[in-house]
Amino acid sequence: MTTDARPPPGTRLADLAALPDGAAIVVDHAVGLTRFSMLLVRQGDTVRGWLNVCPHARWPLDTPDGRVLLHQGLLVCAAHGALFDPMTGQCRGGPGRGEALVPVGVEVRDQMVWMGP
Repeated sequence: MTTDARPPPGTRLADLAALPDGAAIVVDHAVGLTRFSMLLVRQGDTVRGWLNVCPHARWPLDTPDGRVLLHQGLLVCAAHGALFDPMTGQCRGGPGRGEALVPVGVEVRDQMVWMGP
C-alpha cells in the first residue's frame, strides 16, 4: 500500500449512515493500480480517519474480506492482534505497544464523511 493515491481534500468518502456509532469501515481509493486504504471510525458525532496500516508490521488492519475487527471498543489488527484506541490511534496492547496509527484528516458535513486537508 502506498499513499500515492490519497484522495484529494473534499473527496466524499462515505455516507455517515454507512458508519454506525461504534463501528469502523475500510475506505479504499485507487488511482490506476495504486491504492490508498484508510479506516473510518465513528463514536457518537466524532469520526476519525486512520491509515489502514498496522505500525507494528505494516500489514493492513482489516481482515482479507475487508472487515474491521473491534474488541471491547478497540480496533484489532487482524494480522497480529495489536489493539488500538479508535479515537487516539494509540496502541493499547499486543505487538506495537507504544506505537500509533497514522491519522488521516476527515470532515463530517451534510451527513457525509469527506477527505479533509
